[in-house]
Amino acid sequence: MRPISWVIGPFSKMLLKIKYAILRFLFAFFSVSAVLSGGLTAYLFGPLFSWYFFSDLNCTKYYKYIHPVIFAYLRFLFRSMRDSEYGKGFAVPFTATPRVSPSAEALRIKGSWTGPLENCDGCIDCCEKVRCPLLDTEKNNCLSYGSFYWKYFSCGRYPVNRFQAAYYECPKWEFGECL
Repeated sequence: MRPISWVIGPFSKMLLKIKYAILRFLFAFFSVSAVLSGGLTAYLFGPLFSWYFFSDLNCTKYYKYIHPVIFAYLRFLFRSMRDSEYGKGFAVPFTATPRVSPSAEALRIKGSWTGPLENCDGCIDCCEKVRCPLLDTEKNNCLSYGSFYWKYFSCGRYPVNRFQAAYYECPKWEFGECL
């Protein structure tokens, strides 16, 4: 009897894409409702907010980030409306696989990079440029590292394209000549 993996493989990939899209849609719905309510939705659903951004259901220690995150989102939104290239440079398809690092096929590490291959070695240039409220400037690390937001949106997959690497003047990553 012939295995049915030729049916299950594509079907499971399609289900994963649907799952990713639903999760991103729910996050987008929650985020927009938080912005429109002036943060009230994020306060009311505190554990959800803290899980999305910090992978922690203990929301009491993260309430102070609600309004800074909303303002960061609004800065991004207004910048995207003023400069369509900027918005396109950070678009993540709703069906995209979550990532904790950039795609190795498109990138290479610059010859001038002296830090470790696994991480950015304390480089926070991109976070500072967007004035990210989730940046711990004392420890030079991201408070949201590894969270839902990190994996499902721009941070975990940075840089995705030449625009991002150039915009942030990334000292580690560059795109290959053939890409």
